[in-house]
Amino acid sequence: MTMKKSLQILALSLCSISACLSAAVQIDIDGTKVSHTVNPMIQGHGLVYSEEADAIYADGTMAQLYKDVGAGFLRWPGGTVATMYHWNDLTGVGWIDKWDPSYNSAGDKDASEYMDLDEYITLTNAAGTEPMLGINMSSGIEWDREAEALQEAKDMISYCLTKGFSVKYFYLDNETYHEGNGYNKDKDGDGEHWTPQVYGEQLNIYAAAIKTLVPDAKIIANWTDKIRTNTNDYTTIINVAGNNIDYIDVHWYWKWGVSTWDAWKAKTPMENETAYYDGGTFVEEIAYFNNFTAALGKPHIKLAALEWNIAPGDHNTNPEHTPYKTALMASEMQMQFIQGGLELASMWSTQWSGSSTAEFQFLVNSDDNYAPSPMAKVFELYKYAVNGAVVESSSADNQIMSTTVIKGDKAYVYLLSKRHSNESAEFSINGYDIISVGQAKRFSAPGELTSIGLWNNGTTGNYMATIQPYTLTMVEFNIEAVAVEDPIINGDFEGNLNDWDTWNQPSLITNDVYSGNSAVKLLDKGSLSQIVTVKPDTTYVLSAYMKVSNSNKLVVLGVNNLNNEGMGTSDIVDTQYTKHTVVFTTASDQYAVQVYAWLPPSDNESAFVDLMELNEFKAEVPNGDFEQGLTNWHTWNAVSITNTEVNSASQALQLNGNASANQVINVLPNTSYTISGFAKVDDTANGKVVFGAKNSEDNSTLVKVDIIDSAYTQHQLTFVTGPDTTSVNVYFWRPKAGQQGAYLDDVTIIKNP
Repeated sequence: MTMKKSLQILALSLCSISACLSAAVQIDIDGTKVSHTVNPMIQGHGLVYSEEADAIYADGTMAQLYKDVGAGFLRWPGGTVATMYHWNDLTGVGWIDKWDPSYNSAGDKDASEYMDLDEYITLTNAAGTEPMLGINMSSGIEWDREAEALQEAKDMISYCLTKGFSVKYFYLDNETYHEGNGYNKDKDGDGEHWTPQVYGEQLNIYAAAIKTLVPDAKIIANWTDKIRTNTNDYTTIINVAGNNIDYIDVHWYWKWGVSTWDAWKAKTPMENETAYYDGGTFVEEIAYFNNFTAALGKPHIKLAALEWNIAPGDHNTNPEHTPYKTALMASEMQMQFIQGGLELASMWSTQWSGSSTAEFQFLVNSDDNYAPSPMAKVFELYKYAVNGAVVESSSADNQIMSTTVIKGDKAYVYLLSKRHSNESAEFSINGYDIISVGQAKRFSAPGELTSIGLWNNGTTGNYMATIQPYTLTMVEFNIEAVAVEDPIINGDFEGNLNDWDTWNQPSLITNDVYSGNSAVKLLDKGSLSQIVTVKPDTTYVLSAYMKVSNSNKLVVLGVNNLNNEGMGTSDIVDTQYTKHTVVFTTASDQYAVQVYAWLPPSDNESAFVDLMELNEFKAEVPNGDFEQGLTNWHTWNAVSITNTEVNSASQALQLNGNASANQVINVLPNTSYTISGFAKVDDTANGKVVFGAKNSEDNSTLVKVDIIDSAYTQHQLTFVTGPDTTSVNVYFWRPKAGQQGAYLDDVTIIKNP
């Protein structure tokens, strides 16, 4: 098998094979270059509590639909209604606050006409989605009842917990930056918006209260989608409340008032732009935000889009515009969200009365007995991408967009065609062999998914297909990874810092290296990282040779999942290059990790990194036969290599009198191992030698044997690791009484069944 196997994918079409071959569009995929994992929360959907009548959800059909489309979460109680609802005193009148002294309860709806908290809990449990609750901060400010409003929020969370409803995600109010008397915004009731300072202060108050009940809560702030022209506002909010914010939510409605089919076709990729704002593509806007928060020292704050859709345009006045066209336009937004690594997104909204004449597309059509709309089919295709690793993918045709996600032994290739004609495609996937085609589906007019046939080209052996105009196609390939010993690219840094993400300007050095010609020097708070592909349910060892310029400081070798959650670290204080390791096990749905080296604040001290490697875990004693001299072994006193007193091959270890040699090796917790070695001593009458293993964390002895044999004898020692043990120290030690030589050769370790 070659590292790069070219294949051509062709859905059933009107073109001949020869025509397809001559006009193929190259789609290049590099399965070894992973950018991020697709978060399940990108497939969210909105609810508006006052519009969700019981009858819509009563028979379980909607809960099943959420499962069918891979819904990640349901947002309750809605958008603007979150600024004036009261969870324990709902009225069903979404856009009027009952705390308003002039409120008239005559217009209250019957409870069957809206979705209360208990009904939301029931729906979320039935649909298997993550809960997400809105917190009303506005009413307290507007009606001078701030303490009561805060208690109301705490009571709601406490109620959920008593119901066994585990809520982790909370969005704090909605669009407080807007002016208008339709919103609760300020104390004097004139409809002015909140300032960023006030919003940040309120965030701190409510976040503190929430975390007393849910310590690991994820706090979602909200501000204008015009990020680039409101950086002062964002800076204020982040400076005031950044330590309490996990996400900042923007509401992306593409081209409000002018969202036509022709406007969408005119530019590929589509951009987040208006007559007064140009945010670039959504991928570029996400990257801009990430760089912006990182520059403010808050890289943990990520972007979210809890309301998004194709905005109103000529949909109702243009007889040629169809729900399918809107859904295909929206499919590009979701594709860009996947490409850009957006973690939280929810389409607004699930349903609305009068869907046929509404200005938006919804998940279901209320005028057709709440049947799935074309938009639902888009989500049904994208659900296959969830939890997969987004890999590098490019198209030679700028009107055919390509996104590829790899999940274990499957690759999902998405093609969005904005062309007006059939086009064939030829794909190459680096790092994987294509075994077969699992399934292939096309989203096309009038808004349905159809399975498409594929066939094999008898000449080339590659799969062939045609991409039809104005369609979204998903092809699932069964794949097999080409064997790669180490997935880290350029881990020896001989290729400069290519393929590494860096922070605070790490530099390449050539005068202080462990091996080869280059190493990396980290300055104060500097880091380097790389996302690499891994197998699910597999144990790995990350290793690197590292040191610091001052032993009072430390440098960290570590592994994170793609949610930036730690999977393992090693703190290093050595001032000479020393090999350090991190052992970790991937989850059942994990296909990529981020490996990194990081120097915390160090008062201008430096750290050095070389030869970073990632390999599948196996119990071994590197250089246990000493054929590489003393490599990998730490020695004390008179230790040497002998070429005459060997058990096998050409070299063995020799202790001369009182001396020792040891090596730290990786093991798994709660596991039985047997270490073995051949040893002997010259002076059997006056001194023993000790062969054994210790816990490398606390230096406690796991197993040992005293040896006084005059001829090489094999000694096998069995031990069981503790629940937190990830490494042991294998040692060979001659006490003070020992005279002359002691010898060791052919040291091994095996994992017992």
